[in-house]
Amino acid sequence: MLNDLYGKFKSTLKRLLPAFLINFSKSILNATKRKQFIRKFKCTISTIHCEEGRAIVMMATPVHGNLGDHAIVCAEKRLLTDLGFGKRIVEVAGSDYALCKEDIKGHISSQDLILIDGGGNLGTLWPWEDDKISEIISSYRENPIIIFPQTCFYDKNVSAQERLKRNRDIYAGAKKLLISLRDQKSYAFCCTHFDARQYVLVPDIVLYLYGKIDLATHTERDGILLCFRKDSERVVSQDEVEDLKAYLQQQNLIYKKTSTIRNYGVDRFSRQTELNKLWSEFASVRLVITDRLHGMIFAAITDTPCLALDNVSRKVSGVYELILGLDYIKICANVDEVIVNVIDYYHRKRQPERSLYLADKYTHLQKFIKEHITD
Repeated sequence: MLNDLYGKFKSTLKRLLPAFLINFSKSILNATKRKQFIRKFKCTISTIHCEEGRAIVMMATPVHGNLGDHAIVCAEKRLLTDLGFGKRIVEVAGSDYALCKEDIKGHISSQDLILIDGGGNLGTLWPWEDDKISEIISSYRENPIIIFPQTCFYDKNVSAQERLKRNRDIYAGAKKLLISLRDQKSYAFCCTHFDARQYVLVPDIVLYLYGKIDLATHTERDGILLCFRKDSERVVSQDEVEDLKAYLQQQNLIYKKTSTIRNYGVDRFSRQTELNKLWSEFASVRLVITDRLHGMIFAAITDTPCLALDNVSRKVSGVYELILGLDYIKICANVDEVIVNVIDYYHRKRQPERSLYLADKYTHLQKFIKEHITD
């Protein structure tokens, strides 16, 4: 509600005020924000240097409404805390990084560990995110840097080849860079086109939260949750989704729609509350049908049966290969296959002995962190 009111207020101001006055006001506001952030950042990282030693800087974390990305940050922090490094973490939000990147660099030691969030951002699918990652690597090439589990996808056009060459040069210039890939296809691509020594295959970091989230128990699960993409990564058409809904209605199966995307900003202060609400929604139903990677993963970590469809980069099926031990999760080739399996998976119960064990899959990542953060 407040976000809607704020949006209307900004729209009204744009109509009433001249452009030069708006730009002047923005510059004053940004200068104030920059000064406040740098003062706090300097104090925080200086304290860590004095009391803990090397800092862990989580660079350019999300402030948008994609809760899959926020779950990634949550899982990264949990892994670092489990390693005993929670007090060393400094989180720099994406908006603060964009505004203060040069000032931030002046307060970071070359011994500090730089972390870049996992996701589906390497390559051409989301070029501005790939640009940001390459910029951070280039700016901190003397530091140890970890990119948490990513999907890598490049188109086959000329501009993609130019981006590939640029990134190859940038990655090669960072001698203490480790990039983790969350599916075999991405891993194989990077080992072929880049320096293979810089890469490791690691499950999506949100799977690290399996067995670690604390949610209210839903003894009476009911209904089906539909969670479908609406962006350029989607493969399933709206007509196919409508066919699925029609089938569910014919079978008298109650369904509701949800999304891992919020239409308002989410920051580190509201992150956990928003995630808990969404995870509780997943845990309250008997079946999830989704084409979102983190829709499938949220089903996995909440012990919810799930029928999953792929996206354009095939990251859903790629990550699925690592959770084959969960017999209540199934990847489907198309909506027709989903329909064939709906009744079975709607009534499927989780088998306690078929739990997901991935602890040993994160060993290489944990070892790299320990080696580069311990004095």
